[in-house]
Amino acid sequence: SGELELSVDPPGGETLKQNISLTAEKTLLDLTDVVPARAVVKSSPLVAEIKEAIRKGAVIEGNGAWALYQQLMREAPQEPQRVNLEIELKGALEELGQQSVNNYVRSSAQAFNTEQLRRASIAYTLLKQLDPENPQIEAKRLFAASRVLLSQGKGREAIALLERSIQ
Repeated sequence: SGELELSVDPPGGETLKQNISLTAEKTLLDLTDVVPARAVVKSSPLVAEIKEAIRKGAVIEGNGAWALYQQLMREAPQEPQRVNLEIELKGALEELGQQSVNNYVRSSAQAFNTEQLRRASIAYTLLKQLDPENPQIEAKRLFAASRVLLSQGKGREAIALLERSIQ
């Protein structure tokens, strides 16, 4: 009991804050009238599947987090957890891409893993869809793609991508 600040963070809605004074030991609050209807919308079961796929590291695979996210956007584009999912996806894609680039930097020219750089290129391509205004993502994507082209003996195309990556 006493003077307290009540803060409610509904999914997809604005934070509601209110100072309240409680006089009873146990108080029940009914927020039905003050919480926007959108905030009480149930999340799609795909949300849990996407989070689980990210946790397992299955991000760009055919049945991974990205494919599930695309399905969610087709089926429930107004998903209340969309922003949170996109933040998690961005983090997972960035981590996947950066790990591959870091491994390349630490390896010798003959030992680098082309498949890992291919996955980095894919991760950065998908990340760009979530964050199209970030120039660093495009530079990293072009770098990884150029290294894949080099491994395929396509030097001219690779050089063109590398030049674009530093502009």
